[in-house]
Amino acid sequence: IFVEIDRERFYYALLNLLLNSAENTPEGGRIRVAVSKTKRFVKITVGDNGFGIDEEGLTHCFEPFYTKNNSAGRKKMGLGLTLAHYFAAESGGRMNISSEIGKGTAVSLLIPMMDSEKVNLSLSASSPDIPGEKYSPVYIVFSGLE
Repeated sequence: IFVEIDRERFYYALLNLLLNSAENTPEGGRIRVAVSKTKRFVKITVGDNGFGIDEEGLTHCFEPFYTKNNSAGRKKMGLGLTLAHYFAAESGGRMNISSEIGKGTAVSLLIPMMDSEKVNLSLSASSPDIPGEKYSPVYIVFSGLE
Protein backbone atom coordinates (compact mmCIF):
# COMPACT_ATOMS: atom_id res chain seq x y z
CA ILE A 1 0.00 0.00 0.00
CA PHE A 2 1.49 3.33 -1.02
CA VAL A 3 0.59 6.79 0.21
CA GLU A 4 2.23 10.10 -0.52
CA ILE A 5 2.26 12.27 2.59
CA ASP A 6 4.49 14.49 4.62
CA ARG A 7 6.40 12.01 6.79
CA GLU A 8 7.01 14.42 9.67
CA ARG A 9 3.35 15.38 9.98
CA PHE A 10 2.35 11.72 9.69
CA TYR A 11 4.77 10.86 12.50
CA TYR A 12 3.36 13.56 14.79
CA ALA A 13 -0.26 12.74 13.96
CA LEU A 14 0.30 9.10 14.86
CA LEU A 15 2.35 10.05 17.92
CA ASN A 16 -0.48 12.32 19.13
CA LEU A 17 -3.00 9.51 18.76
CA LEU A 18 -0.77 7.13 20.71
CA LEU A 19 -0.11 9.71 23.44
CA ASN A 20 -3.83 10.44 23.79
CA SER A 21 -4.52 6.74 24.22
CA ALA A 22 -1.70 6.35 26.73
CA GLU A 23 -2.84 9.38 28.75
CA ASN A 24 -6.42 8.15 28.88
CA THR A 25 -5.90 4.47 29.55
CA PRO A 26 -5.39 3.30 33.14
CA GLU A 27 -2.41 1.22 34.17
CA GLY A 28 -2.77 -2.28 32.80
CA GLY A 29 -4.99 -1.10 29.93
CA ARG A 30 -4.48 -1.95 26.29
CA ILE A 31 -3.71 0.17 23.25
CA ARG A 32 -3.99 -1.40 19.82
CA VAL A 33 -2.82 -0.10 16.46
CA ALA A 34 -4.42 -1.67 13.41
CA VAL A 35 -3.72 -0.98 9.74
CA SER A 36 -6.20 -1.93 7.04
CA LYS A 37 -7.32 -0.64 3.68
CA THR A 38 -10.52 0.27 1.93
CA LYS A 39 -10.98 0.77 -1.77
CA ARG A 40 -9.34 4.22 -1.70
CA PHE A 41 -7.80 4.67 1.75
CA VAL A 42 -5.31 3.16 4.13
CA LYS A 43 -6.90 3.15 7.56
CA ILE A 44 -4.74 3.42 10.67
CA THR A 45 -6.72 2.94 13.87
CA VAL A 46 -5.45 3.55 17.39
CA GLY A 47 -7.85 2.04 19.90
CA ASP A 48 -7.77 1.67 23.65
CA ASN A 49 -9.85 0.36 26.52
CA GLY A 50 -9.43 3.57 28.50
CA PHE A 51 -11.71 6.11 30.11
CA GLY A 52 -13.59 7.08 26.94
CA ILE A 53 -14.95 10.43 25.78
CA ASP A 54 -18.46 11.65 26.56
CA GLU A 55 -20.84 12.97 23.87
CA GLU A 56 -19.97 16.61 24.54
CA GLY A 57 -16.29 15.81 24.23
CA LEU A 58 -16.86 14.02 20.92
CA THR A 59 -18.56 17.10 19.46
CA HIS A 60 -15.62 19.36 20.42
CA CYS A 61 -12.58 17.06 20.40
CA PHE A 62 -11.14 18.43 17.13
CA GLU A 63 -11.31 22.05 18.32
CA PRO A 64 -7.97 23.61 19.30
CA PHE A 65 -7.36 23.74 23.06
CA TYR A 66 -10.55 21.87 23.91
CA THR A 67 -9.71 19.49 26.71
CA LYS A 68 -11.07 17.85 29.79
CA ASN A 69 -8.86 16.37 32.45
CA ASN A 70 -9.06 12.62 32.23
CA SER A 71 -10.03 10.37 35.10
CA ALA A 72 -6.44 10.36 36.31
CA GLY A 73 -6.63 14.16 36.70
CA ARG A 74 -3.73 14.88 34.34
CA LYS A 75 -3.73 18.30 32.69
CA LYS A 76 -3.63 18.33 28.90
CA MET A 77 -3.24 21.00 26.20
CA GLY A 78 -6.02 19.92 23.85
CA LEU A 79 -4.00 19.93 20.63
CA GLY A 80 -3.31 16.27 19.83
CA LEU A 81 -6.57 15.39 18.11
CA THR A 82 -6.73 18.83 16.49
CA LEU A 83 -3.31 18.40 14.87
CA ALA A 84 -4.03 14.83 13.77
CA HIS A 85 -7.37 15.92 12.30
CA TYR A 86 -5.68 18.77 10.44
CA PHE A 87 -3.04 16.38 9.07
CA ALA A 88 -5.71 13.96 7.81
CA ALA A 89 -7.61 16.73 6.04
CA GLU A 90 -4.43 18.26 4.61
CA SER A 91 -3.50 14.84 3.21
CA GLY A 92 -6.81 14.48 1.42
CA GLY A 93 -8.16 12.08 4.00
CA ARG A 94 -10.22 12.23 7.13
CA MET A 95 -10.31 11.18 10.73
CA ASN A 96 -13.06 9.24 12.53
CA ILE A 97 -13.51 8.81 16.26
CA SER A 98 -15.78 6.62 18.32
CA SER A 99 -15.85 6.31 22.06
CA GLU A 100 -17.82 5.02 24.99
CA ILE A 101 -17.33 6.13 28.59
CA GLY A 102 -15.55 3.44 30.58
CA LYS A 103 -14.94 1.26 27.52
CA GLY A 104 -12.43 3.20 25.46
CA THR A 105 -11.86 5.14 22.28
CA ALA A 106 -10.89 4.32 18.70
CA VAL A 107 -9.48 6.98 16.38
CA SER A 108 -8.93 6.23 12.71
CA LEU A 109 -6.79 8.14 10.23
CA LEU A 110 -7.90 7.52 6.65
CA ILE A 111 -5.26 8.52 4.12
CA PRO A 112 -5.74 8.24 0.35
CA MET A 113 -3.72 5.54 -1.36
CA MET A 114 -1.68 6.48 -4.40
CA ASP A 115 -2.93 5.64 -7.86
CA SER A 116 -0.99 2.65 -9.15
CA GLU A 117 0.19 4.73 -12.14
CA LYS A 118 2.01 7.12 -9.79
CA VAL A 119 3.89 4.42 -7.87
CA ASN A 120 7.54 4.14 -8.78
CA LEU A 121 8.96 0.97 -7.25
CA SER A 122 12.52 1.81 -8.23
CA LEU A 123 14.49 1.95 -4.98
CA SER A 124 17.34 3.74 -6.72
CA ALA A 125 15.05 6.66 -7.52
CA SER A 126 14.90 8.00 -3.99
CA SER A 127 14.09 11.67 -3.77
CA PRO A 128 15.95 13.56 -1.06
CA ASP A 129 14.42 16.40 0.89
CA ILE A 130 14.34 19.60 -1.10
CA PRO A 131 16.55 22.14 0.68
CA GLY A 132 14.57 25.12 1.84
CA GLU A 133 11.23 23.35 1.50
CA LYS A 134 9.19 22.94 4.65
CA TYR A 135 7.53 19.71 3.53
CA SER A 136 8.87 16.75 1.64
CA PRO A 137 6.28 14.19 0.53
CA VAL A 138 7.56 10.63 0.74
CA TYR A 139 6.33 7.16 -0.05
CA ILE A 140 5.38 5.15 3.00
CA VAL A 141 5.05 1.43 2.38
CA PHE A 142 2.70 -0.66 4.49
CA SER A 143 3.47 -4.31 3.86
CA GLY A 144 1.89 -7.53 5.00
CA LEU A 145 -1.65 -6.34 4.33
CA GLU A 146 -4.12 -8.12 2.13
